[in-house]
Amino acid sequence: MEIRPIRPEDVPEVESLLSAADSERVLSEAKARRLGSAGGWVAQSVGGRITAVAQTASHITPSEDVVTGVEIVTPPSADQLFLAMCERVTEEIEGHVEVWAIDPDQSAVLRRQGWIPGRVLLRLDIDLPLEGPVDLPDLYRLVAYRPQDERAFVNANNRAFARHADNSHLTMEEFEARQKLSWFDAGDVLIAKVGDDIAGFCWTKKHDDAGEIYIIGVTPDHRGKGLGQSLLRAGLAHLVERYGFSRGFLYSDADNDAALHVYEALGFAEASRRWVYIRPGDET
Repeated sequence: MEIRPIRPEDVPEVESLLSAADSERVLSEAKARRLGSAGGWVAQSVGGRITAVAQTASHITPSEDVVTGVEIVTPPSADQLFLAMCERVTEEIEGHVEVWAIDPDQSAVLRRQGWIPGRVLLRLDIDLPLEGPVDLPDLYRLVAYRPQDERAFVNANNRAFARHADNSHLTMEEFEARQKLSWFDAGDVLIAKVGDDIAGFCWTKKHDDAGEIYIIGVTPDHRGKGLGQSLLRAGLAHLVERYGFSRGFLYSDADNDAALHVYEALGFAEASRRWVYIRPGDET
């Protein structure tokens, strides 16, 4: 078995490997977009077949630390392969490192190796449609995203997620790149405005068999007014009306009690979870 950096010619086989995996044993969208670029690794058998893939990506925390996240996709119950990939990939990384465990087996491997438990990400599912009307609080109006909203949207996102691990520090270049993705549709981004100002938004995403609340955010000065729940209901209604979905889902941090209270009150329930583990010595 050879573990080596990914090469451009590996990408078709890696994509085939990922498409054949179950729905939870895949790279996150942010990592998948980087396939074939720097930070990608594969495990290749003696016969030449690629059996596992890893992808890294770095982000800047609110405290200005650079953290490199690692995701590793292996066949189920391949603990030794996961550990070998983890050790080989992370030894190349300087600074803070976080590895995502996508199932309990991977989580147990990292715990045995002394990695420090960190963030827990939940996938929550809900049956659609919901009962009841979609009404925004007074003063707010709901509109679809337009290209001229671009800069204001980025600013609103960064205010809404100033201390969030994934969505903070969005740049214009990154947002423009997301708008070029094959699945992007401006009509799936709902914006709550007060005058010309963006108070919040609900960005939805179409999948093959379900609709996702991709990102939902409310800027700090508009919180506590019921806008978040109204935007969530509007996003779910949009997924039903436009695509006819009978199931919706979203991702939430397990320690976000305020958001979880809203989600559970609407009928969301946990479908799966992922764990983040911090490399020993990097937690301080």
